[in-house]
Amino acid sequence: MRIVRKLLWGIDPGHALRFFLLTQCFLATILSALMESGMEAEPSLEKDSLIRNPDVILREEDPDGALLFNPDTNQIRVINGTGLFIWRHCDGKKDLPAIVAAMNETFGDIPESEIETQVIDFLDDLKANGFIGKIIADK
Repeated sequence: MRIVRKLLWGIDPGHALRFFLLTQCFLATILSALMESGMEAEPSLEKDSLIRNPDVILREEDPDGALLFNPDTNQIRVINGTGLFIWRHCDGKKDLPAIVAAMNETFGDIPESEIETQVIDFLDDLKANGFIGKIIADK
């Protein structure tokens, strides 16, 4: 049976387990060192400027909304006027707090915490699907 496993997987299961455990220890050591040095494992969306993917095509249908087309992924997003406002602020110069502040100035009747939550959700979706990216800030 052991010979069959070795042939199927290409390595002995005992070696695979040791390799897995060593890899986990190595990753834990790196993560621990990053945390001790004050660096983040993944840079925060809050500190980084957001920038539109230059390949994404914006088509404004009317003042209340637009279409975004990402030719890299063949995905389309239909966005309302608020989404278009946020899209325009992803200019490579503004980070999340600046966009939330601009939203708060424009739509002051909504609590800032609610604005921030909705902006984060919207930007996370755009980022996950390649519509925007971020310029990582220097530390």
